[in-house]
Amino acid sequence: MKNKILLISALLLFLATGNLLAQQSSLIPVKIYISSHDDVYKFRALGVGIEELRDGYIEARVSNAKYAELQALGWRMEKIEPVLVDEKIVSAYHNYDWLTAKLDSVHNNYPGITKLISIGHSVQGRELWALMVSDNPDSNENEAELRFASTIHGNEPVGTELCIGMIDSLTQGYGIPAIKELVDNREIWFLPMFNPDGNTANSRFNANGMDLNRNYPVPDGSIGDDGTYAVEVENQSMMNWVNTRHFVLGCMYHGGATVVNYHWDYSGVPAPDNDMLRELSLGYARLNNPLYNTLWPNYPDPSTVNDSGVVFGYYWYPVFGSLQDWSYYTNAFIDITIELNDNKKPAASQLPGLWSDNRQSILYFIRQAGLGIQGLVTDSATGLPLDFAQVEVAGIDKPVYTDSIGDYHRMLLSGSYDITFSKTGYVSKTITGIRVNYDSLTSLDAALAKDPAGVAGNPCEIVCQRLKLLKTFPNPLQGLVTISFQLSEPSGCKLKIYNAAGQLVKTLFDGPKDPGTYDILWDGADNSGRKTAEGVYYFSLSAGGQRVMGKLVKID
Repeated sequence: MKNKILLISALLLFLATGNLLAQQSSLIPVKIYISSHDDVYKFRALGVGIEELRDGYIEARVSNAKYAELQALGWRMEKIEPVLVDEKIVSAYHNYDWLTAKLDSVHNNYPGITKLISIGHSVQGRELWALMVSDNPDSNENEAELRFASTIHGNEPVGTELCIGMIDSLTQGYGIPAIKELVDNREIWFLPMFNPDGNTANSRFNANGMDLNRNYPVPDGSIGDDGTYAVEVENQSMMNWVNTRHFVLGCMYHGGATVVNYHWDYSGVPAPDNDMLRELSLGYARLNNPLYNTLWPNYPDPSTVNDSGVVFGYYWYPVFGSLQDWSYYTNAFIDITIELNDNKKPAASQLPGLWSDNRQSILYFIRQAGLGIQGLVTDSATGLPLDFAQVEVAGIDKPVYTDSIGDYHRMLLSGSYDITFSKTGYVSKTITGIRVNYDSLTSLDAALAKDPAGVAGNPCEIVCQRLKLLKTFPNPLQGLVTISFQLSEPSGCKLKIYNAAGQLVKTLFDGPKDPGTYDILWDGADNSGRKTAEGVYYFSLSAGGQRVMGKLVKID
């Protein structure tokens, strides 16, 4: 009986997957013409996912019924005929099997400066290979971490070749002083083929017919453009991996346009690091003539300023569920989207030129990840490193956190900053007037003293005079947990619970509060009243212009 149940379950899964793939393959690639940029904001409500925005039209895939519906609504449309590609050109791109052998060969030839892992697997069981290039690859050192990835859309493979080119440049050129300096002072990860199933099938989608760049948790908790809260196995592998690291900077390579796309994709409100995000993107474009010579409107005022090769994602066209939004929101990981060429898969004869255009830009990202400000946060009494200590820059509502050896790294534009270091159970410390230059490195260490109020299991974190987190107990929690805090002046207050994937689980409070001490309970249920699974959760407490985050462990 058990075998029959398993067989039926497997059959249902196969049929469900087959139906989804059949639906996906039956969609028609189309152009939908728009009269103004404002039209791009209408398509989500119409049930149309934008794949690319062109001059005067969008590209999308729709069913025959949706095609007829849009025509009836007055949208001017035309079908996109497939472009036949010479087989010799297609064969010039490296496939998954070749890539697997290549990365294995690089690691075997350069074991002292490389590390090869699988971060998970695809729907069809292919390993998602990631290769790190760094000295002492098996040690956790005080070095900035960055990640280059490609082919989240399987039919956009140029970035795979760029990753291979840079891997060879760093390993074979390790004897060159400038290359050695970068390798010795960074942890540089490459994930050249994130959607191997889609690449093998020459498809945008993964083997379940899902667009992986519409499938990540949206920062505001809304549903993504994929129409489901379920996370695909490739994306879950990426999230699990990123959650265990402290990436500073990285990118995902795409094709279909020529532009560097920075956060946010889901919101028109500028991200906390907006000015730096734009400068980073411009820095990549300035070293790439085809990118820099492509003018893009600097929204929201496209009539006055043109940006060279860069665009604010949402003002280009909104995307809900992108990798770069999840990376930045959940881990303060600046994960830029780089569109390499108007043709998603240009002729192989163009690859040397694309490599030449991008190699200095890639090196720029590698250099920049280790600049700005960095340091170590330690216990003032023992000198031991403090893991997951918060490092907050006044005026930028996006803190970063220390690694297990107590190190932190943060890119900043040139200026003078006030930096606050804090951790549960310790007295916070603010150091003012720290001068930082965008193109150099400032080192700033901090030693934190234990808070005398945090005794007898009552850890205390003072973020500022306005907000004081007293304790969270019990933790781990099995039933109820109490989050206790103080306010010293009237303030709007928000207390929210998120899961490990960064999705909003429960809003415990959102409104004004008077000065005083508060105990707010969470019973482990989500906003719908359903019991949550055991695991790791995070709370975000904000009031008085400050925010405290902490970890909760739920057991059943």
